[in-house]
Amino acid sequence: MLYIALVLGYCLALFLLMRLFPALRNWDNDVDAMMNEMRKEFKEKEFKSIFEIYKSDYKSFGTLNGWDRVPEEVERCSQLKHQTKKINSGHSLTIEYCPACKYYFEIDSSD
Repeated sequence: MLYIALVLGYCLALFLLMRLFPALRNWDNDVDAMMNEMRKEFKEKEFKSIFEIYKSDYKSFGTLNGWDRVPEEVERCSQLKHQTKKINSGHSLTIEYCPACKYYFEIDSSD
């Protein structure tokens, strides 16, 4: 009997909360909309050409061949096992970039 009274009390409290605070009724819809917006925002960017990445807001680390040491961001990215992507310019220049960390660097294979 006590169990039934508790369940009915809980249902009544929930009903009153929904009546008093209409925003709670749409709470799950708001969360879904927010999650969809976040998915769009963090969707991985696919660059089609090297010119697109040059115009992007990605951070440039210059040419790999000129590095004295690996930049911290690139090292952290590899530790997190992010999937980097590559764009080949058709000549001896390749650009490697990480959509998650938003950086890129060039690899010159003509050396």
